Amino acid sequence: MKSEPKDNLSLWSKVKTTDPEYTKQYKGAGGFSGTSINFTYQIHKATEMFGPVGIGWGWEIVSERIEEGHPVTGKNDEGKSVVHENMMTKVHTMHIKLWYTLGDKRGEVEHFGHTPFVYTNKFGVQMEAEPSKKSLTDAISKALSMLGFSADIRMGEFDDQNYLEQVRVESSIKKAEDKEGEIISRRDELSDYVKRHLGTIQSAQAVHEVHSISKSAERHLQRQAQIPQIKSVAEKGLRAITTEAQKRLKELEAVPA
Repeated sequence: MKSEPKDNLSLWSKVKTTDPEYTKQYKGAGGFSGTSINFTYQIHKATEMFGPVGIGWGWEIVSERIEEGHPVTGKNDEGKSVVHENMMTKVHTMHIKLWYTLGDKRGEVEHFGHTPFVYTNKFGVQMEAEPSKKSLTDAISKALSMLGFSADIRMGEFDDQNYLEQVRVESSIKKAEDKEGEIISRRDELSDYVKRHLGTIQSAQAVHEVHSISKSAERHLQRQAQIPQIKSVAEKGLRAITTEAQKRLKELEAVPA
């Protein structure tokens, strides 16, 4: 008797999607930018999947340490750069082991969290008051990411505005008290979107303009078609956009140069 195939991505699929409401954009040192996730939201998602902290999942602190970096630089009273020879930048590092239960099995993931402890910014030399707390938060978040939590952010899908809009709509339907009313509203909104773009395609005066408008609308509708409650409206709109774009392209190509 053949055994059922194992779905190794079952957990990943359940926890990969992040509600944009619990994220924000940030800029780090050196101009790096990204998306940060609300930590309490992550704890909520893990609790939803595994059970309460300490019963269905949790963590152990394996070790923590302070690592020294380069000498701290600053400004003197005259505004000139100086090096504080006896003061080094410091980073707090924490190593944790995150455990969780899945069915009748227990799993473990290890990761590290890091927090600047002594550092400089535009206000001068700074010292972090709660390095252990911040490093723990960082380590737990990274460990959960190994299981697929908020994988859409880690894999760069939040850079796609069409994906973000899809997740926002899915989230609004899921959280709505009047789900049927919310679904009707989203269908009407999508129908209006299609009508506007059909009109824009019909009035386009250049081939490249038609391509640009139709491709953008198609990408948006393809994403919306992945939402079961509005799939039929999105697919109907997608067919209408494609047909109208082909029609307008033939009209433009028939015009003498």
